[in-house]
Amino acid sequence: MEAVDFLDMEQGDRIGHGTAAGIEPSLWMNRMGKTVKMRKGEWLDDLIVAYHLISGNENKYDDLIHLLPKLHNLIVDLHKEIYGTFNSIKEMTDAWAFRKYDGDILRGYTHIDKFDFAEMEKVTRMFEENTAAKRLYQEYHFDTRVKEEYDRLCDVDIEKGLFTAENLYHIQKLVLNKIAMKGVALEVLLTSNTAISFYRESKEHHLEKWLGDDLDEDGMLTPSIVVGSDDPGIFMTNIYIEYARIATYLEQKGYGYTERMHILEDLIKNGEYFKFGG
Repeated sequence: MEAVDFLDMEQGDRIGHGTAAGIEPSLWMNRMGKTVKMRKGEWLDDLIVAYHLISGNENKYDDLIHLLPKLHNLIVDLHKEIYGTFNSIKEMTDAWAFRKYDGDILRGYTHIDKFDFAEMEKVTRMFEENTAAKRLYQEYHFDTRVKEEYDRLCDVDIEKGLFTAENLYHIQKLVLNKIAMKGVALEVLLTSNTAISFYRESKEHHLEKWLGDDLDEDGMLTPSIVVGSDDPGIFMTNIYIEYARIATYLEQKGYGYTERMHILEDLIKNGEYFKFGG
């Protein structure tokens, strides 16, 4: 979400890995264990983004709608612990969205040769219209007590927590829909994903979930997929090996020769369209 929103990603851009939007939630939950330690502020940010997605017009999943009251209460309590105040979800979301802008705007200076004065004028107007979000944004960057609370570790219950595997799967769908609406592609790096994520073998990879039509079975948009290659010195791979491994992956998944060739052709075409400029 931050990559798409904060970097103003647009048609023709690509996101590397994107594993969180693809991995099967039940597999991830089983291999994470019962709890995970997170910085309290990062957990709050995740919940705010989830609330923003779930309450949006694109959401069509009833199981997520039913989460909103519990999600709201958890956000309010956690926000009070960190920031010491009660704020509306909109104010919290606006403060999160402000993070795409240079924090030094609040100080009235930054590296003068690199400073975007047009952006400063825009953000200044936004702050004038939303003073509560401005205060939260300022505390996030510069308040010592808030930063200490934000960085404090907490235990997040995975096994019996707020989100079920179905909930997470539907949130993934909303994230993918948002990426697709921007015209941004997702990179598949089969070798390195298998090596550094929660997968034990490439057959478990999420690539198959991302293949198919532009609209999924729920009528949600799906992004274009491109093949990428990671550091050859670490993963002993290159782009040709990645395509070969994808062909093997598809064969293991039961795709016939003709189907495999069509999928590879589509991936190659996507790679041409979403290639890096130069």
